[in-house]
Amino acid sequence: MSTITVAAIEPKPKRSIIVTTEGRRLGCWTDKLDKLGIEAGVTYNVETVDTPVGDGGTILTNITTARRITMGLPEARPSFRSGVYRPPPGSALASPATSGAPFRTPEQMFVEGVITAYIGNGRCDPEKLTDIIGFVRRAWNSHWGEPQREAAE
Repeated sequence: MSTITVAAIEPKPKRSIIVTTEGRRLGCWTDKLDKLGIEAGVTYNVETVDTPVGDGGTILTNITTARRITMGLPEARPSFRSGVYRPPPGSALASPATSGAPFRTPEQMFVEGVITAYIGNGRCDPEKLTDIIGFVRRAWNSHWGEPQREAAE
């Protein structure tokens, strides 16, 4: 019994080739490949049989049994490079420019939050929605708005 780690599988119609990480090439009958559950990147304890072929002294080594030891190689991760990280679109870390979300000003976010709370509490009459938005915007501007704009009005 020997231990191998499968680097690649070369499927053939009758006899597939199992390439190990050490570069060994072992055979396995293709119909037995699925029964043994052999996959690339996994380590196995295997039993093999050597079969001489022809008069040239060629010997084919076939896998007869395989017992899995590991679950497979971990996914390859790109190496770290400073300044390259880009959060996935839609994540909390993504900026509006990278996530496709429209840009909103702090005033717009404030008004949206207050109006949403008013509607949720049943305090907003639909006929007066435009007036209420105006009141909330004036409240924003009186506390956090631009002083130049207030002076001009």
